[in-house]
Amino acid sequence: MHARGGYTDQNLILLDGVRIFQPNHAFGLFSIFNTPLLKNARFSKYDFDPKNVESISSVLAMTLKEGSTQKWSGDMSVSTLATQVLLDGPIKKDKTSLLFSLRRSHLDEAIRRISAKQKQKDDLEGETSIAFYDLYLKIQHVLTDKDKLFLSYYRGRDKYSDLTIDEDSLEMEDRWIYELKSIISWENEVLALKWNHLFGDRLFATGLLSYTNFSYTSKFDDQYTYFYEREFDHFSSETTFTSNNNQINSKLDLEYYPNDKAKYTFGGHAQRTRFLPGIIQERFNDFGVIETTEPSLQNGAFRQ
Repeated sequence: MHARGGYTDQNLILLDGVRIFQPNHAFGLFSIFNTPLLKNARFSKYDFDPKNVESISSVLAMTLKEGSTQKWSGDMSVSTLATQVLLDGPIKKDKTSLLFSLRRSHLDEAIRRISAKQKQKDDLEGETSIAFYDLYLKIQHVLTDKDKLFLSYYRGRDKYSDLTIDEDSLEMEDRWIYELKSIISWENEVLALKWNHLFGDRLFATGLLSYTNFSYTSKFDDQYTYFYEREFDHFSSETTFTSNNNQINSKLDLEYYPNDKAKYTFGGHAQRTRFLPGIIQERFNDFGVIETTEPSLQNGAFRQ
C-alpha cells in the first residue's frame, strides 16, 4: 500500500492497537487480515493522532470482533486458495467469550506437481512450493460494569521453497550432480492485553501491554559433487540471511469529554524496540561467520 507517494514501510498498520510489520502473504498477493473477523477498520492519510508517531504516510487501524457471550457458533469455508475454520462463543455466559480462527492455503501440492513437470521438461529434477497460514485468538472478559479485559493473539507464517537438481555424465563414466535448495520464510506474531475502564460519564481509559515480532529468513544451499573413477569431490556453500524486528510496548490512553461538543485525549507510552536489519551467514564446507545486534528503547507522551 502506497499513500501520498510514500513507501510501504512508512504506513503504520495496527491490529487491536498493536503494530503489524508485514501485512501480506505470498509475496504481497494476499492480505493477512481476514475480513469476516474484523469489527471495524479506520484508514487515515492525514491528521494522525499524536500517539501514532511511527508513521509518516498513513495509519490503518483494525479491530478484531469479540466472540459472542450468549451462544456458540462455527463456520468452515473452502475456497480455491485456502480453507478457514471459525469458532466463537461464551466460555462463561455473559462474562467471558472466545473467538478462534485458523486459515491455511492449500495450493502448495498443486504448485509442487506443476513445478516438477516444468523442471522435467528442462531436464532437471526438483519442485517448488509456497504456503501460508493464519491463526487468530481473542478472549474477552467482563470484570465489572466499568472494566473489561481483552487478550488478543495472532500468528501468521509464509514459506517458499525450491529444490533444483541437475545431473550430467561426462567422458570415462565421470559424472557430476548439482543441487540447489532455496527456502524463504517470514512470520508475524502479536500478543496484546488490553484493559478498558470507565471512570464516569466523562472519563474513559485504555491500557495496553503488547508484544509484536516479525522475522524473515532466506537460505540458499549449494551442493556440488563430482564423481570420477572410484572417488569423488564434494563442495558445499550455504548463505543465510536473517532479519528480525520486535517491540514490547506499554501505553495508557485517556479520553475526557467535558461536554457533548469537546473531547480531550492524552496519555503516554514506553517502548522497547529490537531492530535487526540483517545478518548474513556464509558457510563453505562447514566454515562460517555470525554477527549480532543490540536493542533500542523509546518512550513518550502526548496530549490532544
